[in-house]
Formats: sequence, C-alpha cells, structure tokens
Amino acid sequence: MILHLCIPCVDLAYSYDNIHTILTRANIGVVHSIKEIQSYNNMNSKKVFVKLDVCTDNRYLLERLEGGQNIKIIHEEPYYWKMIPCK
Repeated sequence: MILHLCIPCVDLAYSYDNIHTILTRANIGVVHSIKEIQSYNNMNSKKVFVKLDVCTDNRYLLERLEGGQNIKIIHEEPYYWKMIPCK
C-alpha cells in the first residue's frame, strides 16, 4: 500500500542518501521518493516528504498511519523522527 508521509523536522546535516538509508534500514517498506523542503520556522531543519510502499504484513503500522497517528523512526539511538501521514 502506497502512503505519502511527512517527517516534519529533520536536521540539515542529514542528506538525501542518509535519509534513504535510514528509512530502508527501518524495514517498513520500499521508498519510492523523497522530497526535502526547507523549514520556514527553523532555519536549521527541513521537512521531508516520503512516498513509501508500506509492507501490508505489518497491520499495526498500517492501522496507526491510516488512523492519522505517527510512527517513530530511530535514526541515531536514542534519537528518532516522527513520521506522520500527509493530509
């Protein structure tokens, strides 16, 4: 199932390749595209929009995302990104 998701706050130090690697390593699905946009509120961060083909085996993950809730992606222990469905 293809979902459009957003990570509202990613530090500028993370490149496109870093983000792609972290999402692939999280094993939640196949990344189709990543779009980065400079944050208007914080000049040290960016918003990341991800088009992701989520594994249908993971019902808990799908239920959370379809219900409008967030999921947490650990990018550097103990730090994580909140990933939310795009509206």
